[in-house]
Amino acid sequence: MSGCIESELDEKVISMVRFFNEHGLPTCMSCQGHNDTNMSLFWIQFHKSVTRDNILKIDFAKSVETWTINRVNDEINRVIFNNPATIVFWNDGTKTVVKCQDGDVFSKETGLMAAMLKRYMGNDNTYNKVLSQWLGDED
Repeated sequence: MSGCIESELDEKVISMVRFFNEHGLPTCMSCQGHNDTNMSLFWIQFHKSVTRDNILKIDFAKSVETWTINRVNDEINRVIFNNPATIVFWNDGTKTVVKCQDGDVFSKETGLMAAMLKRYMGNDNTYNKVLSQWLGDED
């Protein structure tokens, strides 16, 4: 890992460090943000040899899409679709459960998206509060 000892890096930043190293942008310091929001925050400091031009040569839109897909796939351990529930078991030992509401039609795609969103919003009832705020009472 271009001068990094992988075992010394925060677990959630390893894929990002690999990404930058694979694109010729070695880092000299990297860590995940440590906060209580369960949101992804990262600190990356490139090696002094990395120039602005080096960074601008990368197609970040495509590269970040690939990195994000790989990161999410690395976090998911197993998914169970059991109508009306979708259960996602994460590699950190936690799980997220979402269920269809009365009148909804079960969908694996919707269940997985809802579980991922719920996870990234704190894996608590914050997800439901935001939905209620914006959807209101639908009659």
